Amino acid sequence: MLESTTLFFLFVACAIATLALGWKNLHKRGKNTYKVVEKPTTRSDKWQYPEPSPDLTFDMKQTPPPSFRAFSTIEIKKLDKDSWILLDNEFPRYHRAKVARLADRGDKVVSTLPHAREAVRELCQDLSEFLSRRYPQVYNLTRSTTDQDGWYGEGSITKIEIPSLGASYDLTKEDPLTVAGLIQPCDLNILVKQEDGQYQLSAMMIAIGGGQRLKDKLGKCLDGLHLGRVPHYTEQLQNPLNRFLAKLKVEGPIARNTTAISIHDELHWPTITMGPEDDWDLAIGGPGIGTPSYGKFKPPAPINNISQLFFRQERQTLRRLPKSGALVWAVHTYILPLASILDEPGIPGRLASLIRSWDDETAE
Repeated sequence: MLESTTLFFLFVACAIATLALGWKNLHKRGKNTYKVVEKPTTRSDKWQYPEPSPDLTFDMKQTPPPSFRAFSTIEIKKLDKDSWILLDNEFPRYHRAKVARLADRGDKVVSTLPHAREAVRELCQDLSEFLSRRYPQVYNLTRSTTDQDGWYGEGSITKIEIPSLGASYDLTKEDPLTVAGLIQPCDLNILVKQEDGQYQLSAMMIAIGGGQRLKDKLGKCLDGLHLGRVPHYTEQLQNPLNRFLAKLKVEGPIARNTTAISIHDELHWPTITMGPEDDWDLAIGGPGIGTPSYGKFKPPAPINNISQLFFRQERQTLRRLPKSGALVWAVHTYILPLASILDEPGIPGRLASLIRSWDDETAE
């Protein structure tokens, strides 16, 4: 099936398009959803996040990852106040992987355009607030004593620590997007609205990535990311996507899950399927002309052994930051051997239906 970069474009376009199509249904479901209004709350200095409930049962060594089994592209849900970011016992591994990736690739995996700095600082503060309140046994905070810019009138956060990981981050000195990426397991994408109304991918922290490269995406508007790469984007997806983003309210974040099948369990760059990372040419979908691996890299042969396949899911959340009005797309990747889930009731049939639903392009 589609790997990495192309799959990213499909996920983003199809995710937001299906979110847009499902939006009309969301506000019909009673107390667990929200009402679409003519003038949505897209920026507010007064709006406050609802207080997360402390999850005192969480254990960094014992709490397993959630068993998401998403076999539909339109399973869109309102994000409740406690679920922006989910931690599990894989977080220490993801943290180590991110630290190693940053040491190896540096600004090739994290970068912020100048006009997104306000949004990035806001995101770092808000993630630190949420995580420390949801998982108080995991995080320690130090707050400013000279302002009241934190949640609920408290001082802004100046330091966040994760003692069990030996990690400590000074928010007054360190890059806020790097910190935001390291204190939780998701990759982070920030979209900022431009003067022409288009949303631009203006900051990225993709230390997990699964085959994504910052250089291929940072600074592009959504149309630039999708036109010519996502089938039927102009006629079917472009307008619903733009309408949905315009209506997304600060009080109405959403979540969805995606499913893919892969022949690798690589968290970072899958050299086995795409060749060396620095040789990759987005335009031709392989090593670029003149690169060391051009004409030498050979994709792997088709797989006929289920033990070589992996069940790759993403939990994606989309929310609008209240002060800057920027959008934050967070992606949490979960990978399991495919064989490990096939004994679960109903899974083989649902998986078979999903595969049969793929068109030729998706199934390649």
